[in-house]
Amino acid sequence: ARRNQGMRLVLDNVQDGFITVGLDGVMESERSKVVDHWFGEPTEDMHFGEFLARVDAQAGEWFQIGLDGINEGFMPIDVLLDQLPKSVEMEDRILHIAYVPIHDGTELQRMLVVVRDVTQKLRREKMETEQRELLSIFQRIMKDRNGFLDFLQEARGLVAQVVDDPSPRDRG
Repeated sequence: ARRNQGMRLVLDNVQDGFITVGLDGVMESERSKVVDHWFGEPTEDMHFGEFLARVDAQAGEWFQIGLDGINEGFMPIDVLLDQLPKSVEMEDRILHIAYVPIHDGTELQRMLVVVRDVTQKLRREKMETEQRELLSIFQRIMKDRNGFLDFLQEARGLVAQVVDDPSPRDRG
């Protein structure tokens, strides 16, 4: 009981979502508190594909197809896990999903599903990319400042020409 209480404390205070899913797709009751915040509280014995479909119907279906493949054992487990949905978008969040196989000896018993909110990371990466592109533009302008000034002067002339001399169809 003390160990379970300690585990509950950990699960309630981590930023990533952890869910254990059986090979039948049913989620075990222990999971991170943040999972309920993102997806809503699941019903008892809820299938993870159904749970995932709450925010992304296609991801829920794809999980079920992938799980069927895992249970058939036709291909290596790593290949099959790689085919499961890797992310879902919901409202203003982007959630990345990873699957960790849990074996009992050599036999696959269940999976640990790890859900991470990557929204801020992706926004930061996008902003950094835009800043690098802007810096590159300024660097190019500074390399050929006279060429840039010539371009601006020519562009102003073209805009002025269009504004001062509308096309014949506009006179009409």
